[in-house]
Amino acid sequence: MVTATFQSSWVTLNVSKSGAGSGTVTSTPAGINCGADCVESYLRGTFVNLSSSAHTGSEFSGWAGGNCNDTGNCSFTINDETAIVATYIPIEYPVRIERTPGVNYSKIQDAYNAAIEGDVILVLDTVINETIDLNRSISITIEGGYRSDFSGVDGTTTLIGDIDINDANVSIENFAL
Repeated sequence: MVTATFQSSWVTLNVSKSGAGSGTVTSTPAGINCGADCVESYLRGTFVNLSSSAHTGSEFSGWAGGNCNDTGNCSFTINDETAIVATYIPIEYPVRIERTPGVNYSKIQDAYNAAIEGDVILVLDTVINETIDLNRSISITIEGGYRSDFSGVDGTTTLIGDIDINDANVSIENFAL
């Protein structure tokens, strides 16, 4: 008697998200767009690349599962049923002084107080609720609307509160006041 065992040529990739933040995972080849579509079947042996995009106010903190344990893209050849978890956390420090290395702050006022002549203060594309007192004799720029990783501008920062300017030379860009 001969017994034959056959494997399906299709395997399932199941992506889930964890953490108190939010974001979207997409795949190449297409199929995963998690947000809404987090499960996809691929031909066994397919090379899959997952990328993560954190939503405003969140940051991507890493992958778990499928030999992915980093914050870069998650790339692997899928040969078996695979589960991957993408973790997002809220950004606690939505303000950064652009220096090498960048210094992060929870409030614009704190960054302004630490700024030196010519500094650029970067603020995420989010809603900030604070009153800012710009009262130092320095020239600085405050730029809003940055992506969660501060890599560029995608939108506008909304400030709920007052800006008091007294004895300061400040350029404010990409803000809704």
